[in-house]
Amino acid sequence: MRRILTLILQEAGHTVSEASGVTTALSMLATEPFDLVISDKKMPDGDGFDVLKFCRENEPTLPVVILTALATVELAVEAMQAGAFDFISKPFVPEVVTAVAKRATERTQLLRENEVLREEAKRFAFAEEILGVSSAIALKGNDRKGRPYECDRSDHRRNGHRKGTCRQGDPQRQHPFENNLSRRQLCSRI
Repeated sequence: MRRILTLILQEAGHTVSEASGVTTALSMLATEPFDLVISDKKMPDGDGFDVLKFCRENEPTLPVVILTALATVELAVEAMQAGAFDFISKPFVPEVVTAVAKRATERTQLLRENEVLREEAKRFAFAEEILGVSSAIALKGNDRKGRPYECDRSDHRRNGHRKGTCRQGDPQRQHPFENNLSRRQLCSRI
């Protein structure tokens, strides 16, 4: 059965490593990175839930699929509650196995990308302190008569202004925060 599963997954384009039992699987999981684990419920030297437990403790995002010949609702619920990604009963349909493998590997790749992006975001978190954050945005434009105006966006909203209702700009008001002009002077209703 393990050989058939390996052939199905290799045909679907996956690189497959086989383990003959729980001990071999756990040693492989401890030394190599994997995108997916498919484990039989009953193995010669243990239980597939031992593999699932090891994965949850050491790499919680690694999807584990449990295979079993004795598929019951209780066993499926137990596997999902223990953290299994999916549960497949034997005899399995090759299309189901490849679909589950595809979903699981895509999920693993997304989680890893997300982790990398979070680390990148942490690296650039200090930029806010250097650059600063401001809700004030100066609006510039022309009123209905073609005269230039300029006002702060927060004053623009607070005073209920629409485009063309801010005081027309003059050369001294082109740079509102120079010359110590107040926002009220700059952005008052006509």
